[in-house]
Amino acid sequence: MLLPLALAGVLATSACTGAADDPAASSTTAATAATPVEGATSAPPAPSTPAGPPASTAPVVGESTLPAAGLGQAVDFGDGLSATVESVEDVQLTAEGPGEVAGPGVAVRVSLRNGTSARVDLGGVLVSTTYADGAPGDPSTSTPSDVPTGVLEPGASAEGTWVFSRPSGTGGSVEVSVGSISSSSVVVVRS
Repeated sequence: MLLPLALAGVLATSACTGAADDPAASSTTAATAATPVEGATSAPPAPSTPAGPPASTAPVVGESTLPAAGLGQAVDFGDGLSATVESVEDVQLTAEGPGEVAGPGVAVRVSLRNGTSARVDLGGVLVSTTYADGAPGDPSTSTPSDVPTGVLEPGASAEGTWVFSRPSGTGGSVEVSVGSISSSSVVVVRS
């Protein structure tokens, strides 16, 4: 009786070691182990960070451009958040970051006011420029760039300066667009 048990132990040990020494056997074993069992379910892993932005800053699908405003005119996005393009000034850019080019540019100073009851993610505020010939301005971190970050609390205001390159030969008017992921509206100011 002892002999059959000893023989079974030797066979089991050699089967385990044989699979480990034989690459083909181990890949078959791994493939078999990874094959799902019919009818079995498993829950997806829980995310390690919260999903998406806060509800008040969830992106809104669609876009509507509000009637053009002038410099210094506050425009409401339609949800209580308002933007005022305070100034658009010509500046000389210095190449301060990777890929930046020194040369002519514009600095756009924008004030934001949160008239809503929800917090607004300032990282979701988008400012862009387009010149008279339709050429866009490339964003720059050159001085005097000072883009606000963080969250704009209900009833609070913030001001920032966005800087853009100005392609050669694009003097004249500048169109500034201000958008927010909390709204489907875009504020447009022509200077």
